[in-house]
Amino acid sequence: MSMTKNITDKFELLADLGTLKVPAAYDHETQLDSFTKKYRSQFYYYNPSVTDENFGNPTVRLVPGQMVHVRAFRQMVPETLTSEERMEFLAGQKALLTGAQGATLVFEQMRDLLPKGYWYVSFDEKAALWSDEAGHGVPILDAHSVHAFGLRLGRFSNRWRDVDATLCFCKAG
Repeated sequence: MSMTKNITDKFELLADLGTLKVPAAYDHETQLDSFTKKYRSQFYYYNPSVTDENFGNPTVRLVPGQMVHVRAFRQMVPETLTSEERMEFLAGQKALLTGAQGATLVFEQMRDLLPKGYWYVSFDEKAALWSDEAGHGVPILDAHSVHAFGLRLGRFSNRWRDVDATLCFCKAG
C-alpha cells in the first residue's frame, strides 16, 4: 500500500526573510520599469520581458506601507513538481500572489538574506502571467552568489526542481 505525501510534506522552510515593507514611493504602475532602470546593471542576466506592460496585473497588487512576511521554501522530495503543486502549497500557506513585483522588492530589500545557489520563483495565477509562444512566464530571482543575480522567466508548464525555491508572501502580523 503506497501513501501519497501531503503537499506540505514536500517542502521545508529554506529561509524566513522577515517582514518586507512596501516603500512609500512604490508605484505599482511603474515598479518593474523603474526597477529595471535602477538595478539592471547589477544582474548578470535580465529577461527583457519583465516589464510593467507584461506583468501589470498580478493577483495581489502591493501598496505603499503594506507589510508582508516573506519566506522561501525548498522542495524536499527528489522528483520534480508542477506549478500547480507549488500553487497548492502556496494556497495552504495563505500566500499573497505578487508575481514579478514581489520578486523585485525581495531583491531591493532582502537579497543579502537569500541563501545563494537557488532560483527564487515568485508565482502568480496562470491567468495573471504574461505569455508568449513559449507559454506563461513565471518570474524567477536567481541568487547564484553574493554578487551574481539574475531575473529570469521560467514557464508555468515547467516541472520545478529542488534548486527552484518558492517565494511565499503572506500578510504580516
